[in-house]
Amino acid sequence: MSTAQIKAAEARWPDSKLELHQTDATRFLAETEEQFHGVFSVFGAAWFTASGQLGMHWN
Repeated sequence: MSTAQIKAAEARWPDSKLELHQTDATRFLAETEEQFHGVFSVFGAAWFTASGQLGMHWN
């Protein structure tokens, strides 16, 4: 997402609990200790990336 898209989303939904990050997904997910129930990729990159690379393991 571009910086402009992030700012527009923050302006449109200022009271939401949404966290938007503009970074490399594999690096972000490797560095965070947060756990996620799902990951969404605007451009579908998560679909083409092995879940292990994203730090996700399905049961």
